[in-house]
Amino acid sequence: MPPLEMIVVDNNSADQTTEIAKQYGAQVYQFGPERSAQRNYGVEHAKGQYILYLDADMRLSQGVLKDCVNRCEADSEISGI
Repeated sequence: MPPLEMIVVDNNSADQTTEIAKQYGAQVYQFGPERSAQRNYGVEHAKGQYILYLDADMRLSQGVLKDCVNRCEADSEISGI
C-alpha cells in the first residue's frame, strides 16, 4: 500500500480537532465554511493517488483503506469506491 497522507480541513471548530489531528501527523488547514469548498481545498493540497473523504461522524473499519487501495490497483476501470 502507498504511504498515507492525512489532510484535515477544519472550519475553526471549537473542539480539539486540530490538536488531535496534529498528534496523528495530519496537515491541518483552516478553511470553510462550505463542506464542498473544504474538500476541494484539501484535494488541492493532496499529493497522493487516492482520495478518501472522511467526516467527523464517520468511522472506518479496520483494513478498509488497504481494501480500497487493493481494489483500485487490481482493476484500472475503478475510479472510485
